[in-house]
Amino acid sequence: MYSSIALAIFAVVAGLISSIAATAAGADTPATLTWTGEVVPGNGTTNPTGDNIQDILNQIHVTHPNYDATKATSNQKSTENDEPGVWKTFCGVFATADKRNLMEIQYDLRMAGGDCTIPARTCLRLSCWNTSGIYFCNDNDYQVTIQCAYVADFASYIGTQCCKSDFTKSKGISGQAFSALGWNVCVGYANCNHPADRDAPGIFIPPGLNGECRD
Repeated sequence: MYSSIALAIFAVVAGLISSIAATAAGADTPATLTWTGEVVPGNGTTNPTGDNIQDILNQIHVTHPNYDATKATSNQKSTENDEPGVWKTFCGVFATADKRNLMEIQYDLRMAGGDCTIPARTCLRLSCWNTSGIYFCNDNDYQVTIQCAYVADFASYIGTQCCKSDFTKSKGISGQAFSALGWNVCVGYANCNHPADRDAPGIFIPPGLNGECRD
């Protein structure tokens, strides 16, 4: 975790940005995730909406139980500004997720394939498992669409850069990775019983029940 006052202040501000975005999005109309992809190759794209990626996958599997995410082509391309070398990443800024759950919540995003779209000024919990979540936060005044797997890539990057102590010392992990395009991905504690647009990662007091973020 960071020890300097300057970085501690930034961490608070970063959490507040996500909290403000979630509050603005959920004031009257619940924020929703829109997924875009080809469920059946060659049949055109579909655009189901849901609370989170697990909800989207459940909808797809009702009618297409053998859905193959590798065929759900994305229309979005990575940009040079979003290559790993220029990400701004901050660790230990939220109540922590459980390191054991991080792979599972990434897996659902990769399994879905396709593109994920969230509204303007929104922080939406895209994937949740037990006490751990991945949040996709949009600080722009317009909706943002990126590859769902790219959100998982950001979460994976947090996993390699933050809270790197052995699991036997601490199972907790949290972090926030910013793109250069006005959106960011957060890993931290989540209550999967709450609606996906209700909680921003910054509302939970660290370190939380999963323990401290330790390097």
